[in-house]
Amino acid sequence: MKFLLRLLLLVLLPVMLWYAAGCAVLPETTAEVRALQAAVEPDYAKPESWAVPLPENPSALPVDVFYVYPTVFVDAAHPVMDIAVPALRHRGELISGEHTMMFRGKFNIFAPHYRQAELNRALRGLSASPQDLSSMEPGLEDIRRAFRHYLEHRNNGRPFLLMGHSQGAMAVLDLLKNELPPDSPALKQLVAAYVIGWPVTKEDLEAYPQLRMARGECDTGVVVSWNTEAPGAERSIFCGGIAINPLNWRTDEQPAPKEANRGAVFFRPDGSVALERPGFCGGALDLERGTMVVDLESPQKYEAEFFPRGVLHMGDVLFFYRNIAENAAKRAETFLNLRH
Repeated sequence: MKFLLRLLLLVLLPVMLWYAAGCAVLPETTAEVRALQAAVEPDYAKPESWAVPLPENPSALPVDVFYVYPTVFVDAAHPVMDIAVPALRHRGELISGEHTMMFRGKFNIFAPHYRQAELNRALRGLSASPQDLSSMEPGLEDIRRAFRHYLEHRNNGRPFLLMGHSQGAMAVLDLLKNELPPDSPALKQLVAAYVIGWPVTKEDLEAYPQLRMARGECDTGVVVSWNTEAPGAERSIFCGGIAINPLNWRTDEQPAPKEANRGAVFFRPDGSVALERPGFCGGALDLERGTMVVDLESPQKYEAEFFPRGVLHMGDVLFFYRNIAENAAKRAETFLNLRH
């Protein structure tokens, strides 16, 4: 268990540093404006603008994954991540490799770098009422441009999945809202969108009729979403969505036992698998909170002091890793069978 906690600490460290820097409002200074203007805008025609090596022969596989990595950038002096900085690129590439390892050899992977919001500013905007996403706009626009480039130059009509976690999930939800309207031909190619670690609300569904939440294990063209908590967790910004249980793929409160967990996966600092544990946890939805509540024996071991008590945000993907992989393959197979 101590080994597992060290692994989680390595994953959580960038976020811990962000909170250690303080969450006070930071004024927009002339230096910050210059830093924003100096940040390299990715050119998605260039391979280096992608966090996972582009497929050499994409026609060899029938389905693509367009993936957006979560927040990896912490720097109080800079509002957005500059992907020209090798160390920052490496962070994005490392977690992209970890999260998309489940798709290798099965789907083509397209994972853009982007000028994501610095964590301090992201939280400041998300905590505001109403929420202020202006700090995230450069990164969101990059992901929109990357997706347009992908559809025009790299997709060639193949079905695709969308997937993102945390800030990456917000970007995926933004794509669904703004780049895939109800009359979009590309919407017909959507196998499913995994919006993991960010709530998709009733208000979202009312405002954007193209958003349809998953109702089971194999429906297609749908949004698949959850946020992970321990029993009795305090309220957080991750509450309030419409969730599905990633262990039994139900939308009611019927619990899934630990035996339904195909395997949690944790990684070493170099991105290789350090630990894989089938039966890691079971869990059930809390429909009032819109969250996935897991039944770990000692959930406090997976908490972090900078999140409210009981919030297990960093486990959204890792706790259910093999279930996500299996489910993506099933939805893709269903989609391909319906197409033919």
